[in-house]
Amino acid sequence: MQENRCICCGAVIPEGMQVCPECTEEQEDEVPEYSLIVLQKEEQEEGKEMPFILSFLIAAGKYMLISLAWMALEKHFYGEVQPRIVDDIIGTVLFFYILKGEIL
Repeated sequence: MQENRCICCGAVIPEGMQVCPECTEEQEDEVPEYSLIVLQKEEQEEGKEMPFILSFLIAAGKYMLISLAWMALEKHFYGEVQPRIVDDIIGTVLFFYILKGEIL
């Protein structure tokens, strides 16, 4: 029966692992923000968060661009911009999710 070997250095490792502990430690020392097996960025430090007002302004800018594109499409297809209450409701929900994405 063939032994399991590390994909980095070829050392014999226990079943179920792909990387030996030595290679895992070396990789974590080289790139401390990322894990070798699961490439996930670690959470930011609390002091490096973007201010709420800046997040709000960025979200408002994105919302305005989407709104302008929507109005341009209505102008192109219908010949005029048609204000509807449904568009206002969907726009409010859209803005909430854009803002939520900027804050997180």
